[in-house]
Formats: sequence, C-alpha cells, structure tokens
Amino acid sequence: LQQAALEGLGKESNSWSRRLNVISDVTPDGVWFTDMAFDENKGLVVQGSAVGLDGPAVVSVTQLVNDLTTNKDFASAFQKIEIESIKTLQEGDLEVAQFTLNCALQPGAPAR
Repeated sequence: LQQAALEGLGKESNSWSRRLNVISDVTPDGVWFTDMAFDENKGLVVQGSAVGLDGPAVVSVTQLVNDLTTNKDFASAFQKIEIESIKTLQEGDLEVAQFTLNCALQPGAPAR
C-alpha cells in the first residue's frame, strides 16, 4: 500500500498537493504536526500536538478532524478520518493534547 501510495503521489501529485494544502489551510491555530506517514493498514497517519488557546486543546483537534472530513478536496481520498488516540498533558498553565489521526484510504485513492 505504501508503494502504491507513493507511486500515486508521483502520478497525481497535483491532487495530493491540494490535499496537503487543505491540511495547512484548515489547521487551527495552536495545532502542529510532528509526523505524517502512510501505514499499510491505517492509511495516512498524522501525529501532532495542540495547545488550548481559546478552550480545551481537544477542541482544536476535533475541529481539525471535522474540517478535514467536510473538505471535498481532502476527504475524497479517504473512507474515514478519525482520531486514533489523544492524550492531554498539563504544562504549567497550558493544556497540551498529543494526538494521532488515521485517514483510511479509499480503494484506489493514491492514483486519483
């Protein structure tokens, strides 16, 4: 799957460039990514952290998932986009949420 996904990136890089731009565009303030990779079973796996700027950090992660799910340019490649795990930590006065998102690929999506 990873090889097919990478081959798909080369064949249809414009589609994936658009999807990566969508991630950038819809990412709420206070959210950053630490890793993005293709997993054979899970699809696109995104790891990151969020701080609670205007409320709980978890809200920013939920907003990100909702925005990715409702964006046609991004969501068309995926069967589902979901939070696999989320863990909140208190760093002084700041709440930090570490999260992992799974974006399960549609069959044949990398070639789109």
